[in-house]
Amino acid sequence: MSVVRVSKIRLYPNASQEVVLLDVLRICKDAWNALKTLIQEEYENTGKTLGYYDLCHKLTILKQVERKYQLPHSQVIRNVATRITGAYKSFFATRKKGLRSRLPRYKSVERYHSFTYPQFGFQFSNDKAQLSKIGSIKYRGTIPKGKIKTFTVKHTKSGKWIGYITYEKELEPFDANLPVVGIDLGLKRFATLSDGQYIPAPQFYRKDENRIRRAHRELSRKKRGSKNREKAKISLAKIYEGVSNRRLDFLHKTSTWLANHYSVICVEDLNIKGLSQSLRLGKSVHDASWGKFLSLLEYKLNERNGLLIKVNPRNTSQLCSRCGKKVEKDLSIRIHCCPFCGLTLDRDLNASINVLKVGADCAELTPVESTITTHPLRIVQIGSMKQESQKWML
Repeated sequence: MSVVRVSKIRLYPNASQEVVLLDVLRICKDAWNALKTLIQEEYENTGKTLGYYDLCHKLTILKQVERKYQLPHSQVIRNVATRITGAYKSFFATRKKGLRSRLPRYKSVERYHSFTYPQFGFQFSNDKAQLSKIGSIKYRGTIPKGKIKTFTVKHTKSGKWIGYITYEKELEPFDANLPVVGIDLGLKRFATLSDGQYIPAPQFYRKDENRIRRAHRELSRKKRGSKNREKAKISLAKIYEGVSNRRLDFLHKTSTWLANHYSVICVEDLNIKGLSQSLRLGKSVHDASWGKFLSLLEYKLNERNGLLIKVNPRNTSQLCSRCGKKVEKDLSIRIHCCPFCGLTLDRDLNASINVLKVGADCAELTPVESTITTHPLRIVQIGSMKQESQKWML
């Protein structure tokens, strides 16, 4: 069985190549805006929208009228039609469900960051990427083994050029006879496992919050349109990019470690969107990035024939994991002390054991033993491992 994955490399274009790359981005942005105008005019005249093949035909006409559209590779320009068609399909699908949605908008230079070779026009050899109509660009990274399907070039806000390689890989056999575990996600501890281990919360944003605040202050003092403002904007983007990269690296390593050590993982089905809108907890919930973590964990478990079970979080922290009686306590109380059976243990560990029991019952797994550990929690040391990117959106 094969799956589609994405690998990332860093591109290092020279000065002339960077000019061409920026020109390609600008032309693709102009093509998007031109196609959007044609779609709107068609809808106003006939009440219908143009499809993918209609847009490709319009692009052919645009190439004959304006020679600038002949600069990028033909597949790169055609991919613009694919993108805008997908954007309109997503808009209509969302509206059909009765949800609020906004029409795809016109793109400015700051809102169009990438272009894609969807089929061919790119090759990799030694330490250089050969891109059609652009040239041979140095790169750093590993080209994945497998059938390469697409290659996307992205210009980040910090000024870096990143290449995303979409490829097919064959799944390797994994040991399915691994234990079952329950996980309680938190803010002070990122995850507490029912077997007595825990993963500390890295809090990447919190650690760089003062740097971000100072960078925002410096940006606000610069005159709009000046070169100093552009420098300050890039400095701020680099800080945000560093926080995002460290967080994603942590999430990949943690989810991979869990998927390699457990066959079935039970977690709470939290209302992450609601929690992120809380005035007290919102910033910390965003920093923890639970939603991204769960999506990474789910697809990695599926690759290993594992299972992620989401359970109702109701009363998982209030019920005693030994006797099942309800013990009321607010968030400030971090130790679970049961007056009925005398059990005393960490609040998060008690919750993770309850999550495991509920998940095992829901999935009709082998009954989970009710042995409760009273030993201190043990920190999980997650070593360095090669990370793999998940499916991404441009």
